[in-house]
Amino acid sequence: MFIATIKYWGGIVAKGLLRLLLVLIGVSSITFASTRMIGNPAYLIAGDRATPEMIDSIMRDMGLDRPIWEQYRNYMLSVAQGDLGTSRFTFQPVVVDLMDRFPATVEISTVALILGMLWCIPIGLISAVRKGGFVDRFVSVVANQIGLSVPSFWLGLLLIYGLSFQMKLLPMPLGRLDFDLVKPDHVTGLFVIDSIIARDMVTLKSALMHLLLPSITLAIGFSPPILQLTRDTVLQIIESEHIKGAIAFGLPARIIYPRYVLKQAIPPVATSIALTFGWMLSGTVLVETVFAWPGIGLYAVEAINHLDYEPVIGLVLVSAAIYVIIFFLTDLVHLALDPRLSKE
Repeated sequence: MFIATIKYWGGIVAKGLLRLLLVLIGVSSITFASTRMIGNPAYLIAGDRATPEMIDSIMRDMGLDRPIWEQYRNYMLSVAQGDLGTSRFTFQPVVVDLMDRFPATVEISTVALILGMLWCIPIGLISAVRKGGFVDRFVSVVANQIGLSVPSFWLGLLLIYGLSFQMKLLPMPLGRLDFDLVKPDHVTGLFVIDSIIARDMVTLKSALMHLLLPSITLAIGFSPPILQLTRDTVLQIIESEHIKGAIAFGLPARIIYPRYVLKQAIPPVATSIALTFGWMLSGTVLVETVFAWPGIGLYAVEAINHLDYEPVIGLVLVSAAIYVIIFFLTDLVHLALDPRLSKE
């Protein structure tokens, strides 16, 4: 039995790793070819008065004079060794830049996820239990109309104008801390956590105030699908035959909803939340740009503006890997929680 279990989970892990490898190869090849079509960075490096000889020399130094398949092969060999190249804008290894900026994106995504879950899951449950009521109509409007039609960058600008510029309730979007404060000692890279560890309440307050507005913007953007999924999932479970049977037998609501309804609703909602978090880690470009948040999204925009290939390709690879890993871990959790899936 033990050996069979090891073989079963080993096969699942092997399939997951193979899926990750195939995704990375596919994503890297498409991104690599696409970045080569954007423009030639040699012209940007050489300047407006560059001669053709200067351009040719720069292209040879950068390896851009070689066939694209050879450039891609050399790049993937470097990636296999943990080298994502060097940024021509920051003059640092891309891995170093990503490690410096990734905590900022994790921080804003985590807070946004918590804020979104605090309101969309309870409201989704209430909407399903009281179908057709005021809350249910509110969910329909927010999820299907407002939430899916309002661009995050426009919402962010609106919140900045109202809460920061007019009401002065929150600081202007100029980074993660006030200018007169020094960032806490690096432990996790998350300013809120590092401030708590350092017991620096002034820095903690500033980090939270700067974090709130972009997190709210990001939370409003991703919440509607989870809100709608929570409502539809719970409603489907409530209208199923076994729940109707439990109600007919006279089981009280305090037993039916926590023990049967919520237990069945958690897996699909948790899957959606996990995948949404993976998307947020790589999809915060607009929010980070609007709020000048120094994460990997803003890093990607700066790299594109400077025709800096390596950061763009490296960021896409890291984002794809994160998404596939989160998807894979979610599948493992489902297999561990639901024995029926393990037997298939």
